[in-house]
Amino acid sequence: MAKQPCRGGSRRRPCPCETCVCKDCAKWWKEFDEPTSNPGVKELGFIYPGHLPDDMQVMILDLAFTVGDLPDTEASQSRIARTKLPLMEVPLAYFPPIDPASDDNDERDFESYAETPMEEYPPVVIANGNFIDGRHRVWAAREQGVEAIKAIDISCLVPSTLEGLGPMRFPRGARVPKCKFPR
Repeated sequence: MAKQPCRGGSRRRPCPCETCVCKDCAKWWKEFDEPTSNPGVKELGFIYPGHLPDDMQVMILDLAFTVGDLPDTEASQSRIARTKLPLMEVPLAYFPPIDPASDDNDERDFESYAETPMEEYPPVVIANGNFIDGRHRVWAAREQGVEAIKAIDISCLVPSTLEGLGPMRFPRGARVPKCKFPR
């Protein structure tokens, strides 16, 4: 059967027939049929917890042992050390808003973070679609006009109920790499 001109497709509602030659419909079907690219999240590989600064290692262990269900044993510590944490670059638009005046208990000064180049900071921490740690770094990146920031995912080490600093605003279809806990 020869391809016919489209009889009712539009950009919002393409023609369901597979015989039309309408460019808008063909473009839409191509986008619909092909797997979507990962909007905004750029995978950079992985990092072991031992390669992070000491304070981040302590925080990750504390979360895994106190909030998570891992026993505080040498075997668990060894498994955590072998965990490959996905390292990615995440657009700042996906992070929740940061209000420097909202936390009176934090002694660190937000302004001092804005003076240091972002390349010198460790990645921020996310887990199970939530922002866990790094609000000073995210705030500084926004102040510096940076579009994306490095992040690691620790989902395999903490329960899904951990809310942290708020939910991430990933667009529908975004694939965020998850860590895998070694056996």
